[in-house]
Amino acid sequence: RYSLWQDCRVQIGGLANQGAEAFQRGFGPTFETYLTEVLQTTSRLEFEAIPLSFAQSFDLGRQKQLDFVFTNPTEYTCLMVELDVTAIASLVNFRKGFALDRYAGVIITSRDSNITSLGDLQDAHIQAVAISGLGAMQ
Repeated sequence: RYSLWQDCRVQIGGLANQGAEAFQRGFGPTFETYLTEVLQTTSRLEFEAIPLSFAQSFDLGRQKQLDFVFTNPTEYTCLMVELDVTAIASLVNFRKGFALDRYAGVIITSRDSNITSLGDLQDAHIQAVAISGLGAMQ
């Protein structure tokens, strides 16, 4: 039985927040080496890990230049809304033996601020690091 995925190079783009070298060091062994070794014999697939910035993920996604994207929840949500992508797998991180299944944020005000609760934020002007920051402005 022949598959459309047989005899091809599969490109996995990934958000490289800490730079291309760190991305390749962290994910290259899985995305390129392991997947290629496992699937080369049966399907003749070769995998390539491509480190991306937030903007590159959208640019290449719009151009349909990637087969898969490995990213964080913030970027996935934006890609889902803007490019109609669908998640096929989810990663659960573990720290000290516990699954981390939630993200949290912190709202900081100056000591003399009138904002003391979430309700006080209604109609307030706020600042955030960037739309691409994990959890920023989300």
